[in-house]
Amino acid sequence: MDDVIVQVVERQLVAELSETFSSSQAASMTDDEVANIAEESPEKQQRLNDLESRLNSLKRAAAACRRYSRHVTDGTQLQPNHSHDSS
Repeated sequence: MDDVIVQVVERQLVAELSETFSSSQAASMTDDEVANIAEESPEKQQRLNDLESRLNSLKRAAAACRRYSRHVTDGTQLQPNHSHDSS
């Protein structure tokens, strides 16, 4: 029953789409009007920037883990850096 309802609603929306928004309307819009429709909110832009920054951090961490993993699996071990020790 739910599928039938969804199909009816979709059919109505698609049938009225050409009346709601046409290519000629889009062509007559100013750059500001198009930008207003297409641009993401400042909050969403900030969220995307934050997520991209986090993704880059995770990629760097994954690369470090892969480098460490290669040292462990090839039988060599990472040695602590004792260059500051006085022997």
